[in-house]
Amino acid sequence: MTKRKALIWACIVLLGLPLGHFARDRLHQPTAREHSAMTLFETYCVPFADGQVVAPEKRLVRLERADGLAWVDSETVMMLRYSDRSCSVSDALRPMNASERHALDTGVIGVIERELPALRPENNHGLDTWDAFLV
Repeated sequence: MTKRKALIWACIVLLGLPLGHFARDRLHQPTAREHSAMTLFETYCVPFADGQVVAPEKRLVRLERADGLAWVDSETVMMLRYSDRSCSVSDALRPMNASERHALDTGVIGVIERELPALRPENNHGLDTWDAFLV
């Protein structure tokens, strides 16, 4: 009887561990960095434009910097910064690649049109979209 139990446990371990490992990878997809930046922007910076300051969530890691406080999303390494006059979301700790920047450009334009209609896009400034976003 003990050999049978040992065989059952061996089968569970030999089949269960790899199956669990692959199932975890399928179920836990990493958050896209551009989606994280958009979420931080909508959650914190859009209300800031209306004069509201939203306290950062506990999942964000607090950083003390020479230029003030910042919070970092540890999964996507996107940084949120508040100052007296501004709110910003940055990829300064790990810069985005070109496809992430393009997706963020598209998303920011949509959020600004929807949430901040008083801001009008200026397309005749001679800057590419990423530089325009930074300005």
